[in-house]
Amino acid sequence: MDKLLDATMNFLYRNEENMDEEQAEIVRYGLELFYLKAFFFLATIAIGILMGSFWESLIFTALLSGIRTMAGGFHANTRMQCFIMSMLTFVCVLMILKIVAVYNVILIPLIVLAVISSIVIWKFAPIDTENKPLEDDEIAVFRKKAMLIVEICISVAAYLIGFVSVACSALLALIVTGILMSTELLNKRRR
Repeated sequence: MDKLLDATMNFLYRNEENMDEEQAEIVRYGLELFYLKAFFFLATIAIGILMGSFWESLIFTALLSGIRTMAGGFHANTRMQCFIMSMLTFVCVLMILKIVAVYNVILIPLIVLAVISSIVIWKFAPIDTENKPLEDDEIAVFRKKAMLIVEICISVAAYLIGFVSVACSALLALIVTGILMSTELLNKRRR
């Protein structure tokens, strides 16, 4: 990642003579975020295709991104840890979706875990971490509660119209977020 950033910055320096150090730091940070998000997105799409779950991977990624951005919670210490943990979580989610497609009874524990996770999200979100502190405008209570309600509505509506995989994706997005928030809450108590 650093080599790609360095190459991009060198290219920009050659073509933009008026860039000072402060501007360069801002541009580098923005490029790093862009490259990371693009890499994660491409990796999730590749895993989704390899597991025969392309649409499920897109839906889960969109739903998790929506609620996770508002709720906060645990963040890994390094990019590599983040990537490995994210991909393992993603594979587990896609495997659960495949199991639910065969055994609908799995929906019951998922619903219970999603309800518990929703309570955690409602009560404690947003949670900041040492690795990712929140800005004041990110701590708006309305936004986190609105996003939680949207995800719950998506899950219920999808189930009612027969899109069980979409309903499960929303439930799993809530569960993963609840787990990450609970992990960070436990980390804060230990400190």
